[in-house]
Amino acid sequence: SAASDVYKRQRGLLDRFHIYPNSYHNYKKNRKAGYLADKEKKKQQILSIYYEYDGRPGYQMMVIFLRRKGIRLSRTTVLKYMWELKFRSV
Repeated sequence: SAASDVYKRQRGLLDRFHIYPNSYHNYKKNRKAGYLADKEKKKQQILSIYYEYDGRPGYQMMVIFLRRKGIRLSRTTVLKYMWELKFRSV
């Protein structure tokens, strides 16, 4: 059938370029769009808190400030986001 031929050709191309089928389908569905948008919002909150307190809070204090605003993140995640923003506490 035609659908079977399309699948075989698609599978052949994915194999040739060493792309896993699930990676291809995730790309097509853009599954991480919501996650990335949410991550950016949280990083913006970290940014605003960081400048509100003149760059003094480290990741542990940042966790406390975020929780006061209703955002629950682990210390490890906050540390990772702060590294991505290239923030260091004073």
